[in-house]
Amino acid sequence: MEWAIHVADGSSLEHCDDFFSRPPRSSELPLSDLQAAAADVVQRVAGPVRPQRAYLGNEFCQYLIPARESFSKVCRELRERGLAITFLTPPVTDAGLDKLRPLFAWLAAQANGAEVVFNDWGTLQVLHEEFDALRPVRGRLLNKTMRDPRVTPLYNAPDAPEGIRASMQPDGLEMPSLQRLLRRYGVETVELDILLQDSTSDLRRLPFQVAFYFPYGFVTTGRQCMIGALHLEESARFRPMQRCQHECRLYLTEHRFVGTTLPTDGTAFYQRGNTFFYCPDTEVLEGFLLGAEARGVSRVIYQPDLPM
Repeated sequence: MEWAIHVADGSSLEHCDDFFSRPPRSSELPLSDLQAAAADVVQRVAGPVRPQRAYLGNEFCQYLIPARESFSKVCRELRERGLAITFLTPPVTDAGLDKLRPLFAWLAAQANGAEVVFNDWGTLQVLHEEFDALRPVRGRLLNKTMRDPRVTPLYNAPDAPEGIRASMQPDGLEMPSLQRLLRRYGVETVELDILLQDSTSDLRRLPFQVAFYFPYGFVTTGRQCMIGALHLEESARFRPMQRCQHECRLYLTEHRFVGTTLPTDGTAFYQRGNTFFYCPDTEVLEGFLLGAEARGVSRVIYQPDLPM
């Protein structure tokens, strides 16, 4: 099983040497506690870990697509450290694709078999038609499974109706039509989150490799950014293509599901930019990592911070 590290924009390259060093943005509570707990689980289950691959970029917002100069600089530094490179890309408009093309061209010219994670079918089409030297990876945003941590444990409870329980499993990976589509476009790896609902499927029978992110999964994402709109007049908020000042790099909000009689009362999730995230309990993380190789997990991607 391959270990990978998410370095976002290259500001956290120290994690390539020290997998569990604390990122500056996670120094505030509650993220520092979550990171410490996740690190403890990995060290207990896997011992000392050194990544073989680095994930660069962002999956959630096209306003965070890096400039070519900074992108190429970080890629060179990663290669000097002996790390394979996977470039994360978000859902994009045509303008976003125009920003990605120069980065794809630079990566393809390196002739090193770099991967590109697509979270947009249009991005896959561009990769297929224009950059066949790059290896496409289906991103986790294209997995439409229920993710809301307030309800997934309830819908997957032993006494829940079988139809609801069945709907909670990862979407369509065993569908022949999806497998044919991925094979046609040369997709050999798909990515998922560690879901709060228990999924014990054997991934070894799938015709592609499966990678998982931890400790954070995403609940939902979209094109509009609440934090990026708070400084605007009320009538101007939440409009498409509003000016972005990268507020997501500075601010985090914690949300709690409270005041109910449900067993999920007190559930916490976190917002950064246009995306809500959750972090499974340490018991879930430990159970996943202990059984990962036996289930056929090919890769795990450690996120030292909320991946925005």
